[in-house]
Amino acid sequence: MATLRPVVLVVDDDPDTRELLVELLRDAGARPMAARSSEEALTAMRCVVPDVVLTDYRMPGGDGLTLLRAMACDPTFREIPAMLASADADATSLAAAAAELGAAFLPKPFSLVEVTEAVTIAANRARRLGS
Repeated sequence: MATLRPVVLVVDDDPDTRELLVELLRDAGARPMAARSSEEALTAMRCVVPDVVLTDYRMPGGDGLTLLRAMACDPTFREIPAMLASADADATSLAAAAAELGAAFLPKPFSLVEVTEAVTIAANRARRLGS
């Protein structure tokens, strides 16, 4: 990711997870932003449109699918590659729901390498869409 320097929005209500992902992505060469909720993410996206969105599924006040739906309905955000992360037992249904909204699914627990690779793939997709 060092040459791309994508802006990655990390959305997670857990402060430890959010900060770990932000640090990991920064160390990998991305420019991470962070939000604690779907609502906060949409507000942040109106100021800086990210290249990639990585959102947790379970969050109070609007889960990750709520964010993906809002992105799908907004012409400014609908082409942004997104990933939905979750440790829910019903991963198959969540993966299908994410795919319907054009997002990838990242099951938890995931390794730091998996996150970095997924973001790199998404950033490359965003780069191709933008050209």
